[in-house]
Amino acid sequence: MQRMGEAAAGLVTAYHYNADLDHAENQRFVAAWKKEYGADAVPDFFAVGGYDGMAAIVHAILATNGKSDPSEALAALKGWTHDSSRGPIEIDPVTRDVVMNEYLSEVIMQNGRLHQKVIRTIERVKDPCKELKIDPCRPH
Repeated sequence: MQRMGEAAAGLVTAYHYNADLDHAENQRFVAAWKKEYGADAVPDFFAVGGYDGMAAIVHAILATNGKSDPSEALAALKGWTHDSSRGPIEIDPVTRDVVMNEYLSEVIMQNGRLHQKVIRTIERVKDPCKELKIDPCRPH
């Protein structure tokens, strides 16, 4: 985002993660990221997705006492909740999709750097098409 320069100020986005989310788990995550990759490095949605994926794997391993039984691992993840850098997430027990917040954010210039300021949080977003068994890619 920094490469976009001042022209990006005022841009409004909606997404499930940005490094400027103001809560303790994200602040820890961003600080660890910067320590590892440099002060100007910023984690993105790929980074947080990988981190959350590993947390889910650890949960499944602990819940199954290390057994490599796919059915038990999937059962252990149904309804799993996690305090993620992107905010609270859970695995929907019916669809097995991630349920998470989406953030409506505005790009602002602060102390000479671009940041994303959350305007609104849409909580616990999930794909309604799966619950209704509707194919979202097919006209109805």
